[in-house]
Amino acid sequence: MATLNAADFAREAPLVIGEKPLEQDFVQGPLLGKGTFGEVWKCRHRETGQVCAVKAVNLKMAKGDPKKKAWLMQEAQLQALCQHDKVVKVFEVFRWGNILYIIEELLGGGSLMDLACPRGIWGHLPEDRVAFIASQVVAALAKLHHIGVVHRDIKPDQFLMARPYDVSTVKLCDFGLAGLADDFAAMKIPCGTPMFMAPEAMETAMQPRAPYGPPVDMWAVGITVHLLLLGEPPFYPPRTHRPKDEVPRLHRDIVTGNRKPLTGRGWAAVSGEARDFVEACLQLDPARRLTADQARQHPWLAGLNAQH
Repeated sequence: MATLNAADFAREAPLVIGEKPLEQDFVQGPLLGKGTFGEVWKCRHRETGQVCAVKAVNLKMAKGDPKKKAWLMQEAQLQALCQHDKVVKVFEVFRWGNILYIIEELLGGGSLMDLACPRGIWGHLPEDRVAFIASQVVAALAKLHHIGVVHRDIKPDQFLMARPYDVSTVKLCDFGLAGLADDFAAMKIPCGTPMFMAPEAMETAMQPRAPYGPPVDMWAVGITVHLLLLGEPPFYPPRTHRPKDEVPRLHRDIVTGNRKPLTGRGWAAVSGEARDFVEACLQLDPARRLTADQARQHPWLAGLNAQH
């Protein structure tokens, strides 16, 4: 598929097929999780017996604003357009009243966050496992970026596994903050998880700036790989007696590049190729940062991407 621009996207046939209650075709199961705009439930198709996940998006969150409503409905369309074996598959989209239902592939093995931070305690993974994970992450992002989609919330939580500890089954999920690279108005809006936000997105938050683009996803890849390799992020503000001061300090450190050097005891067991990969993702200048395609060809991932 060629790169989409905002005008092309607006002309795409809508994915929402009619209106029907969830119970018509699906048996709703247990709650899997909650988000800002809705909930995710386990469900089973009545006729086929297929077990899926259903994301129920509450369109009332748009509060009558047509643009916000369109943005809420955009998630399913972008995710479906980014079909790839490393992206969670969307099977069906429909609505009933003010609820938009997204029926998608169920991956029950937990997320990379569950793998790297069991019981809420950060640990680190063997380098070969991290490299294998990274190869799948950049394969998914290469697909998104080729068609002009920016995820804008890359982090360990957004990669699910089909089975616990099976890193060969990693897939990208949750397109709730995704947007089109040429939608310049959207690409000026700061969004994402602060610890994983790129400096150009932080600068957009603090003053009028040019729109950002796909490099913000690659910055977040660098943060994610750093976390998985060392069990700690490269930017981490010291705890203070005033927690509200910690996020602004984190912002300043990211924008100025005031991060931990890729040296020291933690890096002693990490290869030079892995350090170079992280360094190349964490370039302050987005023009100097690795692209997803370049990341796939990086020596650290040599030979791994042929599998994706």
